[in-house]
Amino acid sequence: MTRLIVGPFNRVEGDLEVKLEIEDGRVHAARVVSTLYRGFERMLVGKVPDDALVYAPRICGICSVSQSVAAAKALAAAAGIEPVQNGSLAANLVHATENVADHLTHFYLFFMPDFARTAYATHTWHDDVVDRFKAVTGSATRAMSSQRSRSRSTQTMRAPFWTSAWAISVKMVPPRPVASVAEARILRRSSRGSKIRSSSSR
Repeated sequence: MTRLIVGPFNRVEGDLEVKLEIEDGRVHAARVVSTLYRGFERMLVGKVPDDALVYAPRICGICSVSQSVAAAKALAAAAGIEPVQNGSLAANLVHATENVADHLTHFYLFFMPDFARTAYATHTWHDDVVDRFKAVTGSATRAMSSQRSRSRSTQTMRAPFWTSAWAISVKMVPPRPVASVAEARILRRSSRGSKIRSSSSR
């Protein structure tokens, strides 16, 4: 069996390495290891529990909602609080919009720009990829940035039941909303989603 370490990968937050065990030309086992200690665990020691709602989202500037949801759920569980249905629905919708934004970010900013490098210049598709996906100047990249901003704005809607907006992230507040998820609010957010989908498909 051959052991191979690949990395570090450090495109987003912190460093990762991949440990592979290769047997008979196939990957027998793969483990992802985080090699960078960020220290957020130590930062929270001795703090007021609610401080986790401010610290945790700053673990990552891209998936801050996921960190916020995890912190809110941990606090609710520690306090023995069961969120009401509307609270869970609202949190799930906000979390889903982050997933949409992250898919756009990954494809347009982290993945496709690699294919605009000169190493791929001999391929017939290279010129088209450069026009659409080259970092900063690509037409699709510029269009995606505006759509990602629109998706992120949905997360920070200041509706009473939604979330409260912080400088760089969204703060989930357990355990319950203070207003119902009215049909008009759902339609407004559905309209935003339709606009994002139609713009992203161009």
